[in-house]
Amino acid sequence: MLEYAQKPWGYERTYAVEPWLIKRLVLRAGQRTSVHKHKLRKEHLIVLSGHGRMEFEDSEKPFDPDDMITIKVNQIHRIIAETEVDILVVGTPYPEDVVRVKDAYGRVKKRKK
Repeated sequence: MLEYAQKPWGYERTYAVEPWLIKRLVLRAGQRTSVHKHKLRKEHLIVLSGHGRMEFEDSEKPFDPDDMITIKVNQIHRIIAETEVDILVVGTPYPEDVVRVKDAYGRVKKRKK
């Protein structure tokens, strides 16, 4: 299965290959994803091209082509693109487990009390 989704920061292609969820993220220069976490999913990001930073709750790590970054379950993170970046994401198949904490594009859902 292949899906394409336009995002405020660029685009995403999703490939479902059991037992994995594989995504290709392309972020435009100067853009960023939301600050978010995954309730169930662990991810491995492989930087194909571009330069940027991975922002975590209490630290920041620059990345370059051929770098690999592991995101643990429930680890708060965000991708910041300094140049256009192309990233391959390999993770466990829980596509609807995203919890947004902060988002420049207004996509944080209000929690019910």
